[in-house]
Amino acid sequence: VLFLKFGFRSKRLALFGMAWFIVVLALPVWYGVTNGSGEQYEHRVYTASPGAFLFLLQLKLPEAYRKTAQRFALLMIVFFVVKTSFRLPVYHDEFVYAKAGTEEAPSTSFFHDMLGFMYQQKNQCTDALSCYNRAIALDSGNAEYYNHRGSVYGELHDYKNAFADDSRSLLLDSSVGQTYINRSIAAFALRRYELAKHDLDKGQSLGAPASPSFVQMLDRALASPVIDSLTQEIKKQPYNPFLYNDRGLKWMEAGRYKNALDDFTKALELAPGEKTLEQNRDSAMYFLQKQN
Repeated sequence: VLFLKFGFRSKRLALFGMAWFIVVLALPVWYGVTNGSGEQYEHRVYTASPGAFLFLLQLKLPEAYRKTAQRFALLMIVFFVVKTSFRLPVYHDEFVYAKAGTEEAPSTSFFHDMLGFMYQQKNQCTDALSCYNRAIALDSGNAEYYNHRGSVYGELHDYKNAFADDSRSLLLDSSVGQTYINRSIAAFALRRYELAKHDLDKGQSLGAPASPSFVQMLDRALASPVIDSLTQEIKKQPYNPFLYNDRGLKWMEAGRYKNALDDFTKALELAPGEKTLEQNRDSAMYFLQKQN
């Protein structure tokens, strides 16, 4: 309507300004509509406004309208300066921003999850749990939210709920290695060692790191029943070198290199010159020296 009424000084600049306004405004609107979480990112509206101003500046306004237009432009500048000054405290830090988000957009799960993470960073697990509960209530199909809540349950040593949340997260998205590691820790605490080992291997194959101490504890837990069984067999067959060798290998898996070295040495006493036993003994000696 303005173009038809007044025309433009530069049609090219006016069209560029309008294109700027539409494209920059359309991106956050498109993202908010398609990602399913309702995130609109209202502050990005301001980045579109220079396009609108550029468009308006190209209008061929008659002399009678120019002073009014200048006053309106000045008023808009003052308005945005004042609005920005009042808005700035919201961006003081991540915690303040997340908290403001939950208050201004309480139906947006993203902000509740973000605030939960902020509380978790502050070791305020009860508050974090409350925020994650709210995020999941608003969006029960988000794997990340279950992963985050599961990590809080883990910190609270509530491994049953941690395991349940990690499992739910993996049902929704099985590509996140860290979730497998988290469930492995929960499964270990629940004495489900075989599943813990499966999840640990899967998580590491997806590139997620695991604590060396946890890996060692899991290996010991897995090796312990086998070691006990082999010990009973050795009592029945004390002169069988291969039983000592098998137990030595299990000691190696458990990181008990001194025990492994003793068993390999005993096996070599019973079967001197056996190359495999010599190699196993040398390996145990190497790792024992490295450990010390």
